[in-house]
Amino acid sequence: MNIIDCIDNNTFLKSIFPAGIEEGLIGQFGLDQGRFSINIHTKTKPAKPVAKWGVWGEDYDVIVIEMLGTGLMQIDIQNWDKYESASITCKKNEMELQLTYGANDWALRLKCRGLAFQKCSTYIA
Repeated sequence: MNIIDCIDNNTFLKSIFPAGIEEGLIGQFGLDQGRFSINIHTKTKPAKPVAKWGVWGEDYDVIVIEMLGTGLMQIDIQNWDKYESASITCKKNEMELQLTYGANDWALRLKCRGLAFQKCSTYIA
């Protein structure tokens, strides 16, 4: 399942990424009391323009999807110093969300109750 489908409050994300996102880079992951934050940086071009961001390729070419997660039950990180842009997959059922991000020699896997979209920001790489 594509990560966009696993995020709560995803109406805006589905409008700009109707086919989802193929891959991304986790730019920030933080733990807090009872919740966590996670930001995914993607170079997936939006399906429609977002006026306040400007023009794709001129004003921005990376979109940061900022989310808050709740109910972190398990986290496993391996060889994080080797991380790079990779596919992000998820599985969701009524009780939990499983997120997997990684490649052959590194990985981030977590189980939580849910992810909620907060906002997007952009930059040019």
